[in-house]
Amino acid sequence: MLTIYTPTGCYSDCKTDGNPNVLIGPNLPLNYWSWNQEGYSDANGANSYADPYTLVKEGSYTLTINTGACELTSEPLEYTTSRCEECKIEKVDIKEININDTPYCSFTYSIVIYSGSTFPYQATLSDDAGNVLIIPSSFTIYPGVNQINLTVIPQGPFTAGGFTNWTLHGFASLEAGNLDCLFNIARVEVPKCGSNTVSKLMEDNSMDRNNTIVLYPNPAKDEVNIRYSLNLADASIEIFDLSGSPIYKNLVTSSTGDLKLNTSTYQAGIYIVVVKQNDTVLFQQKLIIE
Repeated sequence: MLTIYTPTGCYSDCKTDGNPNVLIGPNLPLNYWSWNQEGYSDANGANSYADPYTLVKEGSYTLTINTGACELTSEPLEYTTSRCEECKIEKVDIKEININDTPYCSFTYSIVIYSGSTFPYQATLSDDAGNVLIIPSSFTIYPGVNQINLTVIPQGPFTAGGFTNWTLHGFASLEAGNLDCLFNIARVEVPKCGSNTVSKLMEDNSMDRNNTIVLYPNPAKDEVNIRYSLNLADASIEIFDLSGSPIYKNLVTSSTGDLKLNTSTYQAGIYIVVVKQNDTVLFQQKLIIE
């Protein structure tokens, strides 16, 4: 429970039912007092101490007091709430992972979200370390069982497989306050990017992890620089849009180098830059065009 003695400033609270927040007035008898919400008196009294005032919803609150010698009204308290207990994600199951028929490495994850909430709300799913690109990243969670198919595109070293963590962020604007909550999905498997099939994790992926690409600037507008460092030569650097359509391809004969690419004619959006050898994906990274 929060007890506020001077109702001024801004306060955002994760509110739970049965645990009210209370405003306390000055500890002296008053000729008149009034707790005000949005400029209108909501509770008042005379010739008494100011009663504690329970905050039940968002708003702007002030306290007016009259001591007999003077009268004043406090600066406002701007109060917002988050109904965190109502998110109620019971669990998230990853039911199936399938490789997609795309020229870059991508997978379809079939996930099931079990929601104990009594109302639908918007949610955003993100990778904590940016190890994968998730599409769609935003969707609606309904009460009960939600089955969602996601396209997951590994980034950088995660073309060699591994585990990562996801965060589900729920938000809704409600009459009683805002729902704003997080649910962590730990140790999500990212399969190794192979040429034809989904490979299980290898014990030693160090060779794959030596391949790197640095894109700058990213996001880009008129041009992007591609700096690459590979453990082998005779590879190709290719760019695809999310539908899999080829946008750019360059064969490189050296293991390290820099390329400058004019992107002024590219449509705004997300692209995938891929290093391949013999149709096997060695490394890939998203490129954002503004």
